Amino acid sequence: MQDGRRKNMMALLNQLLEKKEPLWQPRVVSTVSKVSESMKPRGDFQGNIIPWAISEEDKLQAKSYASLMTNMLLETKTTQYHVYFADGSLRSRNGRAAAGIAWRKPSLSDWGGQGLHFSAETSNSNLVELYAIDCALEIATKEILQTKERTGKTHEVLIFSDSQGALGGIMNFKSQRSPSAKKEKEQYRLFQSVVERSEALKSQGVNLELHWVPGHKDVPGNTLADKLAVATAKSKIDGSS
Repeated sequence: MQDGRRKNMMALLNQLLEKKEPLWQPRVVSTVSKVSESMKPRGDFQGNIIPWAISEEDKLQAKSYASLMTNMLLETKTTQYHVYFADGSLRSRNGRAAAGIAWRKPSLSDWGGQGLHFSAETSNSNLVELYAIDCALEIATKEILQTKERTGKTHEVLIFSDSQGALGGIMNFKSQRSPSAKKEKEQYRLFQSVVERSEALKSQGVNLELHWVPGHKDVPGNTLADKLAVATAKSKIDGSS
């Protein structure tokens, strides 16, 4: 990665960390607690999907829960949590699309992130959001394969997305014959990839949850994922930090 690009990404991360209140506060949150009851998908996805908000009170609860991911301890005596925020960006000016993935690093208030271009031509923003969720699952799977045997703990993966359309599609997707239309083929491929990654995590004994988070509401992980997606869509190369 070019030095200038790396500096820009690091500056982006540092801006999010320069807040009046510390991002990590000792013992504020030690374990994950549910905002609401999870819903078992009606399709093939192997995991839980936390319902998206309907009322304003629900939205506030969803925002508060996602914000807690900034403060929660990622590791207890028995469990290791992997927290990711996924977002997509579709640029009308240059026709480019990209995903931004942000994740908590084990070191207190430290964040990592990556921007990835979406190669297929599309005008469907939900498709780009689905791609972002798939990218987050890929990153999570690689991380767990590297750490699971070493830690010997239960692993929990939590992925946050602000796309109700993508989450709803995952909830209802069932594998069947691939559609013939070109536009639908890419969507089917991504849904199938998400399902297969969820199956792979389940086979490793990993608990997987997808959560809805309100977009553009100053939730640190969502904000970083959005900025990475936008910056990558504007550029010609993938970015990471």
